[in-house]
Formats: sequence, structure tokens, C-alpha cells
Amino acid sequence: MKHLSVFILIFTAIISVNLYAGLDDFAKKVEQEKNKNKSEHKSDSYNDEDDEDDEDDNSCGNAIGEAICGPMIEGIIYLWAESNYLTYYKAYPYASGIPQHYAFYGHLQDTRAFYDMKKKVQTSDDSEFSVFDIDLGPETRSVYGIQHFYFNIESTYSYIEDMDYTAGAAVSGKLWRYIGPEIEFRHIQDGDDYLNYAELGINFPVSQYDYFASDFYIQYAQMSGVTDLYGAAMGFTVRSYPYKPFSLSLRTGMQLYQYEIKFYDIEGRIACHFYRFEFFAGYRHIGSDFGAELTGPLCGVKFWI
Repeated sequence: MKHLSVFILIFTAIISVNLYAGLDDFAKKVEQEKNKNKSEHKSDSYNDEDDEDDEDDNSCGNAIGEAICGPMIEGIIYLWAESNYLTYYKAYPYASGIPQHYAFYGHLQDTRAFYDMKKKVQTSDDSEFSVFDIDLGPETRSVYGIQHFYFNIESTYSYIEDMDYTAGAAVSGKLWRYIGPEIEFRHIQDGDDYLNYAELGINFPVSQYDYFASDFYIQYAQMSGVTDLYGAAMGFTVRSYPYKPFSLSLRTGMQLYQYEIKFYDIEGRIACHFYRFEFFAGYRHIGSDFGAELTGPLCGVKFWI
């Protein structure tokens, strides 16, 4: 009987640890990282004066670097702007007509409307032809079913171990070729504890091709509830539309909060498209160096407006 009592006591302790290892454990690990970074910041402040003497020695090298990198950066920006200028979008992926995918570049060169527009520009001006001279009018865009913008909204449910439930919503798209909104909100419930996680920002296209479309995003990020943090998030998303009705996506990024707290954000998805609806499933990992994690499978539906 004595051994049974000891066993019941140990079992109860294990169960209690598992029951309260959710958001409470997450908040404790965030607090540990915060305190560690605070103490390190104090020790580093004493070494700042020693570094000031080295700044003058690097001024010459910085001037040479600026002279070389300046024109190179300008050239990269021009190539990026030119390659994305002739990008149009279908209202949703795999819509009927041409092209076969939602975002494309290069298809218009084979169309009669593009040829007529190019010929008109070249005959009216002897200067060298540039893609910036082309912009299809609303009538032509209507014929091909293409537009300068697209938007989608999504609802997501994810499973995170030891949490009651996790639900979220997001908005993404392009306002006009070069920029678009990137917004996300998640609510995580664990008994009476909760965590609200929000990101508000914009995205910029890196490349926009049917089989490989990539965006860079930057956002304001905030956590509230069991822990209160604010900062910034940034990273890349990659999407591919290889074959109707499927698509793949990968998101990699980092969230940077005050007290130098960092979270790494990685998510992969596979989706099936049905008209304007996109049904997806995947896995997402958000974790810090101290083991504070929000990790698990997810599923949801996206609607292309």
C-alpha cells in the first residue's frame, strides 16, 4: 500500500507538469531569454568605448566599398523593376484562359496586343524600346482576364501540443506589382491563459513566375497575453504552381523583439485549388534559442477575392 501511494504521488506530479507545460512554459522561457539578454547588454556597454578608436581606420575602406556597391545596387534595382513591370495576375490561381497560372511574366510577348503596343511605341519614337513603354489598357486586360492586383484572405486552425486550440486569419496580395499587404493574426488558448500574436506589414516581390514566385516581407510584430513583446518580423515566402490544381509554399523568417529576443519562423504548405478556394495543410515552427516554441500541423482555407 505504501508503494502504491508513492506511485500515485509521482504519477500525479507528472500529469500536473504536462497539464501546465503549455503557454505557462512558453512565457517562462521567454522571460529567461529576456533576463539573459539584459545581463549581457550591461556587460557589453563597458566595451563600447574601446571600439570608438577603430572607426577612423575603417573610413577609407568604407569609401571604396560605397563607390563599388553603389552602381551595383542601382543596377540590381533597375533589373528588378524591369522584370516585374510586365507582371499581371489572374484573379485566382488556375483560372481559365491564358496564362494557366495566377502570376506570370513573359507570356504577353507572344500576344498580338503586346506586339501592336511595342510597334506603336517604336514607330512614334526612335529611342530604344523599353518594357516600361508597355502597359496594357483595361480593355486588353479584360480580354485576357488579367489585372494589376490580387488579394486573398485565409482562416487557419493549427494544433500545438498542450494547447487547447489555435486559430488564425491572414490577408495577403499585391496592390500593384511591386507591393502588397502582409497581415496575420493568431489566437492561442491554453486554459485561462492565452497568447495573441499579430503581424502587420507589406511584401515586395523578388520574382514572379508560375513555377517560382518569391516575396520579401517586413512587418510590425506583437505578442500579448502570457507575455508582452513588440518588434519586427521579416523573411521570404516562396510559392509554386506546378500543376493544376496543386500549389506549394514555403515561408522562412525571423521575429525580432525587444531585449534582443529572436524567434525563427518556418512554415511549409501544400494546397489544392477549386475555383477561388484554396484548401491547404502544412506545418509551422516558431521557436527561440531558449526552447520557447509554437509548433505543430495546420490546415485551413484561403479565398481569392
